[in-house]
Amino acid sequence: MKEFIAGVEKWLYEASSANGSSVETGSNIIKYIDDFHEETRRKHSLLGEDQSDEIVEGIENPRKVAIKAALLLLLGTIIAAVFC
Repeated sequence: MKEFIAGVEKWLYEASSANGSSVETGSNIIKYIDDFHEETRRKHSLLGEDQSDEIVEGIENPRKVAIKAALLLLLGTIIAAVFC
């Protein structure tokens, strides 16, 4: 839990320093996060939408894919349990 809190504090520090402000507690943190998000969104929009070479395809059978994913997770768990 301490590692998680330290990671979030580091992220908040980076978000607040992107605005040129110091880290503060309370409701100002929400403003820092929002400003950081807006800045990231602005930078992303400068890249343009046509920068991706990926082809987006729909899933033919989402239920089958979900079942397969769950079974693969179960298989991975069983394999991990055998070797531990």
